[in-house]
Amino acid sequence: MKQIICILIIFTGILLVPSAGWSHGEETPGPHGGAIQMPGAFHTEVVPVDENTFKIYLLDISFAEPVTRDSWVKASLVFEGKNQAASCKVEKDYFFCILPKESNLKSGKLEVQAKRLDQEGVLMTHELPFVDAKTSKHEDHKH
Repeated sequence: MKQIICILIIFTGILLVPSAGWSHGEETPGPHGGAIQMPGAFHTEVVPVDENTFKIYLLDISFAEPVTRDSWVKASLVFEGKNQAASCKVEKDYFFCILPKESNLKSGKLEVQAKRLDQEGVLMTHELPFVDAKTSKHEDHKH
């Protein structure tokens, strides 16, 4: 009985730990120079193209193997209480997303939800504006 209680306490503690504490490489740019987050058993990399367009790569756990088959992304800009959905279309190895013309990546939050192959990730939030990857030191991602 003590073992069951101990397991329940540990499990509850794991659920209460903030996911930000489990980041894997989110502090450095990804292989395409974008912002990395880990919504599940894979990584997303958001690469701004201009003020209202961006690419989303769905990478494996090792920051490689971008895929689009059997995958999807949903992205939206949250700014001043409004939620503006981006239109995302599949390209060869990434999703190309366009925000409505009145939107831009200068401020607010970009919310991204994705499924890579058979793994659906949790909703991830990027604070805007993105840090300029050119001024950030790029390091190899290793686990």
